[in-house]
Amino acid sequence: MRTVQSTVGTAGRCSYDRIVLDEAGSDGVALRGEPGGMAALTPRELEVLQMISSGLTNAEAARRLDLSVHGIKFHLTEIYRRLGVTNRTEAAVSYLRLTSDHSNPSLPTD
Repeated sequence: MRTVQSTVGTAGRCSYDRIVLDEAGSDGVALRGEPGGMAALTPRELEVLQMISSGLTNAEAARRLDLSVHGIKFHLTEIYRRLGVTNRTEAAVSYLRLTSDHSNPSLPTD
């Protein structure tokens, strides 16, 4: 996701996110049940999820959130467990799907 952002800029991000969401929905990979959903995440976990959903690496997210890379990995492990997903792509798609479908004030926004 990060490579595409750097080549197409912010304007292309919305359409790229839509492609990811559409493709994820077509094979069901990212449509697993979310045991606790976003409500099960702590505010810090939501911040981390927002960072990785925007295409940042663990190191970039760590710098922006003033955490260590190890701290980001710890948060990601908890996010995966709470959402019932197995990787960052599934977690990001879950986040993007929820934020594009609903205007939820409890989710962090830029």
